[in-house]
Amino acid sequence: MPTINDMTGLLERYMRACETRETERIVECFAADAVIEDPLRESVRGREEISEYFDSIYADLGDLKLEVSYLYWCRNAAACRWIGHATRRDGTRITYEGIDVLVIDEGLKIARMSAYWDPKDFV
Repeated sequence: MPTINDMTGLLERYMRACETRETERIVECFAADAVIEDPLRESVRGREEISEYFDSIYADLGDLKLEVSYLYWCRNAAACRWIGHATRRDGTRITYEGIDVLVIDEGLKIARMSAYWDPKDFV
């Protein structure tokens, strides 16, 4: 099983790639058959859908800053509490927060992510 330091490094790479809206780098953090569960969509499965998922989010964001406020580990899973600050394409500033629960596989990739947040600023 990967170490907590290895898994923390993966999550740091993932968060930085999210901030810079680099979909290709984000997708590299996920296993080929990974699943994302999100309050706005059906489950997203596999790297192609994950890429489309993040592209659709970033289509409305001009910038993004993420702050991890807490990170809790249990074996190969983490609960990550975060706060996001972004500017929508129409110039509206938004702040939102949530918790992602991530399962990391033996290959040091995100195998499953369940996102918990209030989508009111995105609808």
